[in-house]
Amino acid sequence: MSPKTNKGRSPDEPVTIHDLPEDKRSGSDRQLVRVLHKKAVELGAFTYIDPATGYSVFTSLSLEQRPCCGNRCRHCPYGHENVPKRGAPEW
Repeated sequence: MSPKTNKGRSPDEPVTIHDLPEDKRSGSDRQLVRVLHKKAVELGAFTYIDPATGYSVFTSLSLEQRPCCGNRCRHCPYGHENVPKRGAPEW
């Protein structure tokens, strides 16, 4: 069982668009990703659900627990240091 964060939720519980205030639930995909990631980190969550794809996305909090894997993670806290230069995304 995962420990609860200071907000009373497990870090393994993904943040969704429904966790955002009503006025923050619209905008471009990039804007929503930024807002969702910020909210997830604020809540101590390891993932959030990308509303455009439905995929689970690791937050920087989760990724900080391991070295860079080289898989072009969206919120890589290491600057994609192990990603080949041709494959680095423009997040």
